[in-house]
Amino acid sequence: MTKDNKETILILGATGNVASLVAKLLDKSKHANLRLTSSRENGVEKLAAQFPQTEVMQADWNSLPSMKKAFDGVSRALIITPDFYTDEQVVSQNILDAAKYACTVRQLVKMIAIPENVELADFTEESLATRSGANLSIIAKPIFEGSGMPFTFVNVKCWISFTLLWFFAENIKQHSQFSFPDIANYPRRYINEGDIAEFIVKVMSDAYVGKELVITGEHNYDFNDIAKELSNTLGREINYHEGEKSLREIMQDDFPTIMNYLKHERTIFQGVSRTNTFEEIMERKPASMSDYILLHKEAFI
Repeated sequence: MTKDNKETILILGATGNVASLVAKLLDKSKHANLRLTSSRENGVEKLAAQFPQTEVMQADWNSLPSMKKAFDGVSRALIITPDFYTDEQVVSQNILDAAKYACTVRQLVKMIAIPENVELADFTEESLATRSGANLSIIAKPIFEGSGMPFTFVNVKCWISFTLLWFFAENIKQHSQFSFPDIANYPRRYINEGDIAEFIVKVMSDAYVGKELVITGEHNYDFNDIAKELSNTLGREINYHEGEKSLREIMQDDFPTIMNYLKHERTIFQGVSRTNTFEEIMERKPASMSDYILLHKEAFI
């Protein structure tokens, strides 16, 4: 506790898509003192401008001394590691060692993405090398479980809705269509990043320590279903076309990596079952696909 008797909550990588929303919610609530980090100088500058009254620091989770400084006096921490660039064997261990060193940590909230009944043996070396999605989580989870530290897993076993903005929005705006490799066109669940952020804030509590909380969206959508939702919500016809060109342009050098990931993902994420955990804890349903499209309508028109 600090002099004002508020907990200090650490958000690592606070410029991230979900982490930044958690930071905004906690900053608005004023129930805790925040410490926000980025590994990049421009990330620190961005956070300092966005949160002028909040502690911001540069911290690299690949460095144990850097993590020890970040965790000094921290009660709770949020950990969401980015795809493609994270070596969870190094990063998770550094985080856990720093949290132990601090001697003040009551809860580590770790976001993961692992479908039910999936084990490390289900992953090929090629898929693990992509360091994406479930391929990150399947490495990190046992490291946390064996640490003896108070953790809470928020298991988001579906796609996050911001992928619509990443991969589809520009083409929809310009051409009223979107393209994506057909290997990824199968029914999957989506959940809104805003809902994830609200859920994380809710479960930052001793009551959820030691638990794995699995959340999903309500419905399954393939790309043709998404095109229908877009058409109905935006009031004009939107079509899906199979193709790699758009994804190549977006991902650039990471295109081969994401294709390897998508090939493996299809084998483990099809048939993911819905859970009611979000509704039970938040006492409401997660936002629908049409809700999300309406919220971000300007990105598509």
